[in-house]
Amino acid sequence: MNLISAWITDFKKLSIKAEGADGFSASQVRVAVAGSPAEVTGVSLYTDGTGFDISLAAELELGSVVKVNMGGAQEMIARAGYSLFDTPEFDARYFYGGPLGPEYTKKSTTFRLWSPLASEVELQLYARAGSQPFKRVQLSRGARGVFQATVEGDLHGICYAYAVTVAEKTALCVDPYAKASTENAKLGVVLNLSETNPRGWIKDSHVLPHNPTDAVLYEVHVRDFTVSPDSGVEHKGKFLGFAEENTKGPLGVKTGIAHLKELGITHVHLMPIMDYATVDEENLAAGGYNWGYDPFSYFVPDGSYSTNPADPSARIFELKTLIQALHRNNIGVVLDVVYNHTYFTETSPLNLVMPDYYYRKTSGRFSNGSGCGNELASERSMVRKLMTDSLLYWVEEYGIDGFRFDLMGVHDIQTMNYIRHKLDEIDSRILAYGEGWQGGPSALRGDLAATKYNAEKLSDRIALFNDDYRDAIKGSAFRSEERGYLGGCLAAHTYGGFSELIKAGIVGATAHPHVMYRPDKPPFAKRPTQTVTYESCHDNYTLFDKLMLANPDLSEKELISLNKLAAVLVLTAQGIPFLHAGEEFLRRKLLPDGTPEHNSYRSPDSVNEITWSNKQRYHEVFEYYQGLIRFRRAHKALRMTTAEDTAKFLKFMYTEPENRICFRLTADAAGDTAQRIVVIINPTNEAFICRFTTETDIPGEQYGVYADGTHAGNTPLYMISNGEAAVPPISAMILVKEQ
Repeated sequence: MNLISAWITDFKKLSIKAEGADGFSASQVRVAVAGSPAEVTGVSLYTDGTGFDISLAAELELGSVVKVNMGGAQEMIARAGYSLFDTPEFDARYFYGGPLGPEYTKKSTTFRLWSPLASEVELQLYARAGSQPFKRVQLSRGARGVFQATVEGDLHGICYAYAVTVAEKTALCVDPYAKASTENAKLGVVLNLSETNPRGWIKDSHVLPHNPTDAVLYEVHVRDFTVSPDSGVEHKGKFLGFAEENTKGPLGVKTGIAHLKELGITHVHLMPIMDYATVDEENLAAGGYNWGYDPFSYFVPDGSYSTNPADPSARIFELKTLIQALHRNNIGVVLDVVYNHTYFTETSPLNLVMPDYYYRKTSGRFSNGSGCGNELASERSMVRKLMTDSLLYWVEEYGIDGFRFDLMGVHDIQTMNYIRHKLDEIDSRILAYGEGWQGGPSALRGDLAATKYNAEKLSDRIALFNDDYRDAIKGSAFRSEERGYLGGCLAAHTYGGFSELIKAGIVGATAHPHVMYRPDKPPFAKRPTQTVTYESCHDNYTLFDKLMLANPDLSEKELISLNKLAAVLVLTAQGIPFLHAGEEFLRRKLLPDGTPEHNSYRSPDSVNEITWSNKQRYHEVFEYYQGLIRFRRAHKALRMTTAEDTAKFLKFMYTEPENRICFRLTADAAGDTAQRIVVIINPTNEAFICRFTTETDIPGEQYGVYADGTHAGNTPLYMISNGEAAVPPISAMILVKEQ
């Protein structure tokens, strides 16, 4: 007989796979636990002859080495896997709700590591990176698989790692709960975190919206934002560069934080800044670049954004300085978090500490719902704890105001709702939103996944990106030549099925009596607060590149008109508006040969950087976005929070042809300062007259025009009083009847 695998599937049962199992004798089976014989009470052969189960008299304690022998020379160590990890019995024995990682005081530091499978854990202390350990301490195994040791003395600045022994194999690994690290996360570092606080940090406070729909999100990569030579920033591409205030670029245009204030957004959405694996922090001069969706540590900022990654304190101090600067300017900070996978799998700190526990597997292989090689098993209690502990740490230590969950559909609904509950215990206004889809086939059951189509099971304060609206606006994000509502409806009588998809986005993906939903794209949101409304993000082509590729026959002037219409569709829709950095002045990502880059995740600065000269060149586009944001923030009717209010106070009016859209908001009833707001969208290349009043309106009522195809703002451009608006080609109008 040839043993293939041995698994602990129950605390009193082993499952063995073997070749030639149908010819063995049960009397040959020998099991040893921690070197001592274990009593076997039964052996059950599989009907297909591929293996057998072994029943034991005594319950196993994980961490003890279990060996199976068939009476010959071959011996195999039995491992614990998902068939055991997913049982209530495992959680009852090993779930641990207390603190993990280093707990520092000036007098001593206590180290805690959760590893029920480990037989021993050794703490190694280092004076600095690259040195040999000056002290080794055996951690004591306690209840629930937690190893612990307290080291006397002030360990501030001391580096450390764990030597973890599982199934007679020892691996040196970084603490998954380390709060600081050396370059490239080779070692964890103990820090007195109070010494990483910038001056005045104790007075720093969150910037949180009253309602989620009050937020205007702005997604940006830390390096992209300031690395351009024309940014006017000293510390280009760094946390400190982002934190610089009153910076200016070409011809005096405001850049950096000054630009954000001028634009009027409420929250910066930072692309991943947790420590990731794909930029060499020891060789930043080589110019490595990555978006950051390659996570390594969930508690440590990435060193590539620090002016001194060799100093473990610097990156923390500098990130706090950035957050403090944004908060000082009344701008909130949202982190893009990547808990769906890790960059490394078998050699990741999580897997070295607790093999196979943190990841899902199918048929003995790591499943790949992330599309990146693995997927974290969020449904397991200690993975849920890891995610929650990490999020709460970023809120409490760094003052973070919200989170965007990458590939949230890889996570289970129970975990996401639990996270929302724990954030609520701090402040229910903390933002939470994510991608309601997966990156590949997942081992998680579909009805348990936090996807868009399971939105009714999620908290209505966990929002999901409305990719249906994104693709309806500009065409599929994955097919460059496909036109959407913008570009696909240039001919006045071309319908193409876009209008109802656009209307569905305008009402925040909620059920509405005036919208005919497609069976494959039903309303997914219980209320507008559950929808992130957008037309572009870091993925795929920039908005302007996509419009150019899908509409090669249009002039730049016409393309700019389409870009402005896209802004109107996002900023006048119900839901939480989301903008991609630079789209407000026609950001492009071009390769050296001039072709647009659709996936710039590791492209150089020349492709990804924000080109600030474009703000001066396309200043009228910037001013249009700025005006729309001001208008939105001034009008509650654009920021409703219930589906009932949206259905009651937002009405679509008949237009001919139907690819033109007009909707009217009974603004005063929705708590607005205005009496009525009318938005008219004309995606065609022909002007038309839109009659926007009804028989109940008083003849001759005056409406202020707050936006047209050229300008937008929070003061009227001019007045009209005949109840009709002449809407130019490829343009929008926003009209207001004051109280």
